[in-house]
Amino acid sequence: MSSDSLVWLITRNYHAHLVTKNGVVFSKEHGNLTNKQAFKYSGYNAKHVDVSAANKGAVLTLSRAKASHTPANASYSAVLTKDVPVVLRSVENTVRGYRPDLKDAAVTRAARIVVSQKTPKPLKQKTPRGKKALSA
Repeated sequence: MSSDSLVWLITRNYHAHLVTKNGVVFSKEHGNLTNKQAFKYSGYNAKHVDVSAANKGAVLTLSRAKASHTPANASYSAVLTKDVPVVLRSVENTVRGYRPDLKDAAVTRAARIVVSQKTPKPLKQKTPRGKKALSA
């Protein structure tokens, strides 16, 4: 099995997930939390973290580096469907013990996913004041 560094060096400039916008290179690969083109955030890393959207909530996926030779056991996924603070705390605590350098990126991505799924509160009707209130 080849090392993650070698795979990254070979594929970093030429793979299907590269996107270039206004001269900046991004990567859309699975497991890349910030979409930056760097080995630290890459999904090719043996220990990568991914936060993605589910129907309700977010899915936290961790890869198991020692189980990479058995695809059925190579990753662990957990669906997080509680309130926003509970989801963020669980993502933070899980990622802190696994990849502390990706903690902030994982929490930010989970927050954006969970907050985007919340239904907005309906706006209140404005009550007329002044002359409009007297005439109504």
